[in-house]
Amino acid sequence: MRVYSKGIRKLIGLVIIVCVVGGVLGYQSSFAKSTNNQSSEHSPNYPENENGQTYGSSSDAASPETDPN
Repeated sequence: MRVYSKGIRKLIGLVIIVCVVGGVLGYQSSFAKSTNNQSSEHSPNYPENENGQTYGSSSDAASPETDPN
């Protein structure tokens, strides 16, 4: 009976480890896809002045990196 109990404990532990690792990998994969999609969002085409600086409303920007100068 004791051998059976240890075997069940090991099996349950293994299943838990596999589920945790699988969940983490699945989450990382979906998180990476969502962050890649955000960076490829449509960035507005701002007009440029004679110095090459962009101008316009920052409310059109998808992120701070795409704000006009």
